[in-house]
Amino acid sequence: MDATIRGGINEISKGVLHLKGIEDGQAAHASLKQIYGNNSITTFRIKFGERYKKEGGFADVNFLWMDNDRVKITFANDAFYIWTRAAGQEVDLVRVPANFTTGRWYDVQVAIEDYRFSISMDGRLLKTLDLDERLPSQVHLNFECHDEYWVDDLRVLAAKAEGVVERKPEERTVEREAEKVEVQRKLSDSRIAVVGIKTEEDQEKTAAALVSFVIDAFVNTGIGKIMERQDISKILEEYEFQREDITDQSTAIEIGRLAGADAISIGALYKVGSKHYLNIKLISVKTGEIIASSVATAATEDDYFDMCNEAVRGMLR
Repeated sequence: MDATIRGGINEISKGVLHLKGIEDGQAAHASLKQIYGNNSITTFRIKFGERYKKEGGFADVNFLWMDNDRVKITFANDAFYIWTRAAGQEVDLVRVPANFTTGRWYDVQVAIEDYRFSISMDGRLLKTLDLDERLPSQVHLNFECHDEYWVDDLRVLAAKAEGVVERKPEERTVEREAEKVEVQRKLSDSRIAVVGIKTEEDQEKTAAALVSFVIDAFVNTGIGKIMERQDISKILEEYEFQREDITDQSTAIEIGRLAGADAISIGALYKVGSKHYLNIKLISVKTGEIIASSVATAATEDDYFDMCNEAVRGMLR
């Protein structure tokens, strides 16, 4: 295993990569020499240290990482999260429930085929999702660790080796501006329904507050025609939708159709470590297309209002 390692505490011994973040929050990084990316399969074994199981512990692995763009897998205590960031903007966050233990090896396979990402662990497919094609196609593999883990038996299959793809900053700026104009065009005369925000089971009041904050944030942008919350509530009661189901994409689209909306917004609130994350999406009722998505963060619950405003603005800039 050939790598450039920096930060934290790290070493490569007998082909095994060991990364350990420093207590003050400095992460350890290892950038491997292998070129990999779209249309490749990466396999490795990973083992988590005792620090990882402490409250708030997590471990990160980065794919397609260049500048600030990346696909990141965060292994937390009770789940793992898949983050994507393209053209400098957080575009997606997916939570997959799991229960990892320390002291044992997990076999991981990550396949990226025509920008379709899938992850399997111990031979079981856990998640598949489509990636933003603005992500770089070929980069060096990078491991990042805030707590502690080991990596062994790393293999990259079917990766093309033309070298790392460089994108000029001005090209990314032009792309972002064009996408911003296109999103605003699609929403200019649209009726938008904020259907729901997924939270933990005992956080109904929090979910209601977040929906209210997101509605206010949309209104403040001046984009589209934002439907009143009571109109959506009438649909939920009349058709007896279960509250826990309304953030499912297909269910939310049906609710939007019944309400006469052109687009719906749904979201999910997560806590990873000490931070709170809100992932929201705008989806076309007619086509099911994700028009825009964004991720925003909050340090505490007191910052939820600002977090909602940042999430909505993030979809439009």
